[in-house]
Amino acid sequence: MIATIEGILTAKKEISIIVEISGVGLELFVPSRTLRELGSEGEVVSFFTYMHVREDAIVLYGFAIEEDKSMFLSLLGVSGVGPKVAMGIISASNSSELANLISGEKDSALTAFPGIGRKTAQRIILELKDKINAADYGSGSGVSVSALDSDLSEEVTAALCSLGFTRIAALKAINRLSSEDISSLTSVEDLVRELLKRSS
Repeated sequence: MIATIEGILTAKKEISIIVEISGVGLELFVPSRTLRELGSEGEVVSFFTYMHVREDAIVLYGFAIEEDKSMFLSLLGVSGVGPKVAMGIISASNSSELANLISGEKDSALTAFPGIGRKTAQRIILELKDKINAADYGSGSGVSVSALDSDLSEEVTAALCSLGFTRIAALKAINRLSSEDISSLTSVEDLVRELLKRSS
């Protein structure tokens, strides 16, 4: 099993990268947010990796931080969640927020992720809530906790995601709201309208 790799970034594709190690180019499928944060081709990069073996292919997944790999593996352990869905979830959020959603049993928030319906969200919580300790996942994304009421925050986040925001982008937008904003904008519609205006 290949646990980590370090090499030269030689290509960036839509959902994967090529890392050259001693003349051999390895294709790694990485979260889209990691792809956006990568530097230029020619730079040295390192990843925590997971090798998924199927009947028709051997696929290598790469993660910039170990917490993302840990969360990916936890999601893979849930019945009905495969690598594609797990990678979609990791791409849309960060492991810290996911751990908080799971431990907080926020199944409605999980349904905002690609490929996750209500039943799958409930299964993720049921199978992982006692296995995942949110404190172990830190705050790797730098997304802080909003002063907005948690239920209202989730509704606004879901609304923004339905309009094309990633969960991280939605949370960062919400976290920029001041106390004055929160006291004057009391409905989901008002908050979403204001955040859309600020992002335009």
